[in-house]
Amino acid sequence: WRNARQMGEDAEPVADVSDADMRALAAAAREGDGPEREAYRKAGEALGYGLGSLFALIDPAPVAMVGVSAAAFDLIEPALRQAIAQTAGGQHS
Repeated sequence: WRNARQMGEDAEPVADVSDADMRALAAAAREGDGPEREAYRKAGEALGYGLGSLFALIDPAPVAMVGVSAAAFDLIEPALRQAIAQTAGGQHS
C-alpha cells in the first residue's frame, strides 16, 4: 500500500486497507505502469523469495492464495515465479 501510494518505505504501515481500496488498487495497476503495478511486482517478488526459501527447507506442498488480493494474482504471479526460481527452493517449483 505504501509503495502504491508513493509513501516511502519508512512510512508507518496502514493498519487496515479495505477490500474496496484493494480492488481499486488492482484496477489502477492493470491500467498502466504506474506505482500501483510496481507495488504488485514488489509484493510478488517478496512472496516469491519467502516461498522459495520455505521450499528449500521443506518439500513444497500446494500453496493457495486467498482473500481479496487473490483476485490480483495475475499482477504478482510473474515476479513471484521469477523470485522462486532464483532461490534454492526454486528447483522444486
